Amino acid sequence: MNRVLPVFGLVAAMACAKPAPPSPTPPPPDVMALSDSLLDVDALWNFQDPAASRSAFYALHKQQAAALEAGTLAPEDVLRLRAAMLEAETQVARTHSLEGDAATAMLRLDEVSARRDEVVLPPDLRAKVQVREMLERGRALRTKKEVGAARALFVQAWELARQHPPALDGLAVDAAHMVGICDMGSDGELEWGHKALELAESSESAAARKWRASLLNNLGWAAFDRGQHAQALELMERQIVLRQEAGKEPALRIALWSRGRVLRALGRVDEALAVQEKLLADYGEDARADGFVHEELAECLYAVGRRDEARPWFRSAHELLKESWLADAEPDRLRRLAQLGGVE
Repeated sequence: MNRVLPVFGLVAAMACAKPAPPSPTPPPPDVMALSDSLLDVDALWNFQDPAASRSAFYALHKQQAAALEAGTLAPEDVLRLRAAMLEAETQVARTHSLEGDAATAMLRLDEVSARRDEVVLPPDLRAKVQVREMLERGRALRTKKEVGAARALFVQAWELARQHPPALDGLAVDAAHMVGICDMGSDGELEWGHKALELAESSESAAARKWRASLLNNLGWAAFDRGQHAQALELMERQIVLRQEAGKEPALRIALWSRGRVLRALGRVDEALAVQEKLLADYGEDARADGFVHEELAECLYAVGRRDEARPWFRSAHELLKESWLADAEPDRLRRLAQLGGVE
């Protein structure tokens, strides 16, 4: 017969028994290194295809969200990733601006602003998101032809970015170059263009330095428009060196074409013609499909008195460019192509 221990006996037995070993504490998850690819939103841009860029940003956002949900990032990396997610959303807004849909761009930026206020970010990351917002609001306003309001935002973006060197130097250069665009045709275009170039050349930030060629291009055309052709050529030559170092196309081909155009303006027509002929030889179909190459060949041949040879190039230039921005921006130029090409 089984005996039942009295209560005091049971307590004593429990007191004498060895305590059960504690349940093992699960080890903390391994801290995962944050991939740079989850932070670099600029690498996804294809400015010729805003819709494709938008899809790339959506895909990045899913990857970023998955990395957060995994719960394996160090606290400081969680903040970096949250900031990058907000940055990616500002770039989605930019895709809408490029498509002419400023209203949707503004709505997306309002959403970013609200989410930014919900997240406690360190000052440098918060400033980076704010600068991105200012830049994209400014671009959306330019789409709406509200240039004065856009310019004010670009100046604010410049001032805030300059408080966080060198981390935000790339965005500061972007802001200055946008002020210059707003000031196109005035002294401000040159002032802000040179301000952007000085920072791009002096900064240790790769994001700032990658702007150099584009800024030289802009300043070169600004000088060209003012009749300062020698200065324009010097700027274009500097641009070509950087484009050759980067090896990116069609940027290099366009820079070479630009050099030829400036040479013609300087009266160095034989050299200008040689540039365009070399483009045809080196770039083949890419150059043959470019109506501006045809136009320059025609103008150079016409200038040296080879008008019969120039006529078919004028005609083909007109055919390639009649549906381009030239039709609205420079109708007289398009009419010249048609007239000298014998287009009825």
